[in-house]
Amino acid sequence: MDSFVPVFKTIVNKIELLQLVIAEPVSAITDVMTGVVSLYLGYKLLAYKANNNKIRHFINYFVLMGCSTILAGILGHGMQHYLSPNWKTIGWSLSAVALFFFQFASISYFKLNLGKKAFTMLLGVCILQILLFHFFILLPATRSFRVVQLNLMTGYVGIIIPLYLFAFFRWNEQNAKRIFLAIAVAGLAGLAYNMEVSIHQWFDHNVVSHFIVTTFIIVLYTGVLKLLVLDEVVLVLESDP
Repeated sequence: MDSFVPVFKTIVNKIELLQLVIAEPVSAITDVMTGVVSLYLGYKLLAYKANNNKIRHFINYFVLMGCSTILAGILGHGMQHYLSPNWKTIGWSLSAVALFFFQFASISYFKLNLGKKAFTMLLGVCILQILLFHFFILLPATRSFRVVQLNLMTGYVGIIIPLYLFAFFRWNEQNAKRIFLAIAVAGLAGLAYNMEVSIHQWFDHNVVSHFIVTTFIIVLYTGVLKLLVLDEVVLVLESDP
């Protein structure tokens, strides 16, 4: 007599559906949710691309961030029962490239204020950062999520935050405040992850941080919109006779 195979059953932080084991299903779903939100907001920014070339780097950020988190949800969480941890490297790599475009978008936005020399220097630092990241993430001895966290810390604390602080105080860029708010939210996500803030076994620190990252992406989108609206006002004023 054939043994009965359940259509659906739950294990500790796993579900089995038609003998397909999905690990950390809530983490996987919320990661994919974050990615879909990021892709959608990147799509919405396309409406501004025709009038503002600076927007394309921000679009690249949202699209790559969306792809990286969707892959992290599928490869890093959902399918980890079948895949080795090395598959996580794909999502980590895309997240690093996304961060690079956030940096590139920011320094490109302030290119005229920075001047050619400072712009070239900052861009060179960003390129060096992403090369070093991939060097360490591809080495088995140093491949870990800590490298991803260090890269994020370097990108935000070393480049993005100082740049927007300088823009706010030196160039009176008032719309930088929304970018600060977004980065503060991102900091909360890192804090929740590192402190392993969990509400339930199905709602662990991964899930908590994913919801906070989703909030970060939405706040960042509103900050980017404010920068773009300011640009459009300047363009209209310059075009008036």
